[in-house]
Amino acid sequence: MSGQKPPSVENDENPDSDAPASLVERAEDRRRRWETAVLAAKRLPEGIDPESLARQVAETGGEMVARIGLAMLQEGMLRGEASGDGETKVRIPRPGNEAIFLVVQGLHGDDPSLFPRLRFARQDRDGVAEPIEDPIELLEFVAPAVQGAPSSAFSRLADEVTDAVQNDALCSAYRAIWNERLRESVRAAQKSSFWDWLKDPPAPQNEIVLLEQWGAVGHPYHPTHKTRLGMTPAEVLSFCPEFEPEVQVGLVAARQERTRGETM
Repeated sequence: MSGQKPPSVENDENPDSDAPASLVERAEDRRRRWETAVLAAKRLPEGIDPESLARQVAETGGEMVARIGLAMLQEGMLRGEASGDGETKVRIPRPGNEAIFLVVQGLHGDDPSLFPRLRFARQDRDGVAEPIEDPIELLEFVAPAVQGAPSSAFSRLADEVTDAVQNDALCSAYRAIWNERLRESVRAAQKSSFWDWLKDPPAPQNEIVLLEQWGAVGHPYHPTHKTRLGMTPAEVLSFCPEFEPEVQVGLVAARQERTRGETM
């Protein structure tokens, strides 16, 4: 962190500890516990192992940096000075009236793209810029520049982002294997395309369910599009649509006077 002590938050992950935890330390602890729980769930398909999952988490985290940074800029949480070469600098205050900068590259005012490919770096007092590739590092770095935001709000946001990155990475890893399985089904049926296979036998019995689950890749813009706080990894794998769950739904009889219907 360019020699600067990062802001810290209450260590509610370990209530017996008196030492405050930084946002990054807090996120790393959550990730370790999540990885252990994912592997213990024993619901991962062949091809997903600890190493491949860790690589996917790192890749997804890098993508999340751009999502969070763009959202904070668009919402006015961060304000900077733009130069003519697509570079924007956001002043990050530090004790003693000092300041370092968040450097945003690729932000053009006339860019028609809704999803500009932004790059973020932290620049120290000597002008040395270091890329930011982890979303929690970004949150921790810019926290002093966000006026009126308590540390508890950043702790909550860091938890939500960490959870979103983990679930998104798990979704991407699973989807890669699922896609190969679908391609093999299309080849085995001697169909020219996925759509030809989907509409003709031997397609799955419920094409709508397949498309609903296969298309559940998440919001393309929202930073916490895969946040599922309160769900264990086993529950995510068992019930969330992007993992092809088969959820058993029970039917029960109910007296009419004990039911109510609403319409709009």
